[in-house]
Amino acid sequence: MKHNIKKLKFWQKARSFSKDIYLVTKSFPKEEVFGLTNQMRRSSISIVSNIAQGSSAELEAQVLLALDMGFINNEKLNELSYKINEVQKMIRVFQNRVLKQ
Repeated sequence: MKHNIKKLKFWQKARSFSKDIYLVTKSFPKEEVFGLTNQMRRSSISIVSNIAQGSSAELEAQVLLALDMGFINNEKLNELSYKINEVQKMIRVFQNRVLKQ
């Protein structure tokens, strides 16, 4: 069974989340452009590209690292963590449905 990925709600949410990551990382220090900023952006794009559980876990770790480094505050961490968890849950539901077919 072939799915139109653009119609999948969790793909749409992951795409929107990737934009959120780009907007958040705009405020990171310039010296991080090739460090955490680049890695977070690449990870968020990887989620959209691959809809892979591993990529979302990687990004979650990087968001926590951004908090540790003082690039984001706890409020932003909570917002981003909620969105990551939401996408992860949707991916699991989708994977379970596909496996049952």
